[in-house]
Amino acid sequence: MFDAMKRILILLLLGLAGCQMAGHATKNPVSAEVYERWRKDNSYYALIEIIDVHLDRPDWSRATKQDVLKHLGKPNWQTINQDPEREWGYQGMRHVPYQNKAIFEFNDQGELIEIYWLSE
Repeated sequence: MFDAMKRILILLLLGLAGCQMAGHATKNPVSAEVYERWRKDNSYYALIEIIDVHLDRPDWSRATKQDVLKHLGKPNWQTINQDPEREWGYQGMRHVPYQNKAIFEFNDQGELIEIYWLSE
């Protein structure tokens, strides 16, 4: 009986893990209009959508510097303390400048390890 319960628990955990892994792959792609708003106007809302869909991933599927460049282009904002090899900054334009800046932190392999949202 204990073995049967253990098997059920393992299958349940594997099922939940499979649901989590499938979640990123089933997100809707970002439309061309959203990319255009980011490229032309640095739209804060476009920045959020691009990050949510393509870059903010679970640890098992980390985005890379190449992914960030592909989706957002070169960094458009930098602070004095930023290390250009490990941190890239992007600023989205919005009416209220609250948490409109995203700092991407990379490890030595160029994998994205954290996204920080900052205000003015």
